[in-house]
Amino acid sequence: MLIECNDTIGNFLVNFGLASLPKVDEPKPAPILPPRINQGDTKSPDFEFLWLQCKINDKDQKYVDNACASLLKNKGRYETISKATGVPWYVIVVIHRLESNCNFGTHLHNGDSLKARTVQVPAGRPKTGTPPFTFEESAIDALGYDGATGIKDWSIVDTLKFLERYNGLGYRNKGIYSPYLWSGTNHYTKGKYIADGVWNAEVVSDQIGCAALMKGLGV
Repeated sequence: MLIECNDTIGNFLVNFGLASLPKVDEPKPAPILPPRINQGDTKSPDFEFLWLQCKINDKDQKYVDNACASLLKNKGRYETISKATGVPWYVIVVIHRLESNCNFGTHLHNGDSLKARTVQVPAGRPKTGTPPFTFEESAIDALGYDGATGIKDWSIVDTLKFLERYNGLGYRNKGIYSPYLWSGTNHYTKGKYIADGVWNAEVVSDQIGCAALMKGLGV
């Protein structure tokens, strides 16, 4: 009898008592954060991990969408250069966007005018030919100068490595991920070289980085 009574009480508690208790939400999983770069750490970041975890900032999403729609209008020109160099068209696109805001009157190397050889680093490019240069001539020279034409594997990791080198590896010494790649995403907050060799830890890049653009282009 005692056993039956206990069973009855237990069933009552299960069916009525516990059911009336307030529900407790399941704890949310901790966010996955990118591996931290320490000050002075010059080792290559884990680009595969960063790419997989990369998210375009909500405040930048519309800007990225509009920028990519504009970039695609000239996809044919970039594909022509791609066929001549073996460099994916979207790599050429994002470099052009970052270096000169897609101005077809400037060198892909650094945004200098096509009316003369480059003045900024790298200066004196292209070495051959006579100014004014076409954008295609300049772009082919720029990609050859920076070693892009010798790359056979354009996996996302090798693409990001190349783009970081294209702009320079100085950000590794500052403990942040390069805004040239990651501005506009969850991997960048602030800090920028405002001129060659001139660092400012508080400046926020006003450009959208290569990774955000490639995400927007569906790479």
